[in-house]
Parts: sequence; structure tokens; C-alpha cells
Amino acid sequence: MPIRILSAVAAVWACVVSGQVHAAVLVCQPPVSSGLQVAGSEQEARALAISGWITEASRYGRAYTAWRLAAGKFYTCSKTASGAFQCVAKGEPCAISQVPPPPGSLAPRKPQGIEG
Repeated sequence: MPIRILSAVAAVWACVVSGQVHAAVLVCQPPVSSGLQVAGSEQEARALAISGWITEASRYGRAYTAWRLAAGKFYTCSKTASGAFQCVAKGEPCAISQVPPPPGSLAPRKPQGIEG
């Protein structure tokens, strides 16, 4: 058992010393919008808006189509005079990459919730 622990410690130390430690990173693209989606119920209009956002996000590749990974995502809905509902979804399509992009290849992003 102590040999296993020493082996694990040695492996971690080798990675730290060599500087080859990489972690998965979230890579995001410019924001996309679903466009206005109209339906008879708010739930249906919201589903159409998110589906429209996924379609728009797919132009960056399949990896960018996960609404749950989108940065700055939101949707807004309202009821029209005719009683229908209209929704729009917006957000930055993001994908998880196991290899960080080269330095300087992405525009720096301002952390959300920080003003200044």
C-alpha cells in the first residue's frame, strides 16, 4: 500500500515539475440569439427559443450546442395581444476543451457580475 501512495505522489510531482498539467477549459464563442419564437403556450415558446438558439450555436460545431454550458444565457418571454407567447433565447455558445487554446487566440472575457 505505501508503494502505491509513493507512486501516486511521484507521478503528481513529475507533472507539477514538468509544467505539463492541463485542465479542461470552457471555450466560448460570441453570443447568438434564437430570434423571436411564437407559440400558443409559454412553455412551448420557450422550448422553441432554446431549440432556435441551439440551431444558431451549431454554426460553431456540435460541441457548442449545449444550452446548459452557455455563458451569459437568458431567455425572455412575453404574452402577445392575441394571447400567444413569444420568447427569445440568447447566450454565448461554450464547449469544454481538454486542450487549452493557444495563448492570445481568444478575446479576454470580463467576469460576469463585475462592473467597472
